[in-house]
Amino acid sequence: MSERLSTGEVVNGILKGLVAAGMVGSIFIAPNLAQVGDLALRYLDKRSRKLRDARVMYYMKRRNLIDYQQQTSGNYELHITKQGRARELKARLDNLMITKPPKWDKKWRLVMFDIPEDRRKSRSNLSQKLRQLNFYQLQKSVWVYPYPCQKEVATIKEAYQIPEGCVLLADIVSIEREAMLRKKFAL
Repeated sequence: MSERLSTGEVVNGILKGLVAAGMVGSIFIAPNLAQVGDLALRYLDKRSRKLRDARVMYYMKRRNLIDYQQQTSGNYELHITKQGRARELKARLDNLMITKPPKWDKKWRLVMFDIPEDRRKSRSNLSQKLRQLNFYQLQKSVWVYPYPCQKEVATIKEAYQIPEGCVLLADIVSIEREAMLRKKFAL
């Protein structure tokens, strides 16, 4: 019995697969969308896969997430739109988690930011997301975390369109109040 996925889950999975594969520009794909390699489509049974592919493609085009045109060869030329990239980024941000390594490397990660007043919403969103990811706030714009989080911080910066140079990430080996931080993070 196959697992039922919502159209939104399938669409997010397809967009994630396309972006992860580096298919940000235009690509050529076979008429069967399952060949994109998206894991979400593997749950569909073979009888409904072709029909579901066509519906999902139509849905994504209607929502302006992708643009495609069939070529004379029978393949499709597929472009991920700006809205499609934004939706994939939002889905990635919503599912963002920092994996805890089996052993702590005894380094602290500091996230410090100085975001201009005209980007107040980005600053607020950044703080909210860091809090959600269990960072500890040392000062108003200084957060600490014990595990590697470079990719996650980069995703957050991209999602909230924070200009380069406004967020600084540092790895440090010692910090004041280390005993309190070790207790907070159960290290």
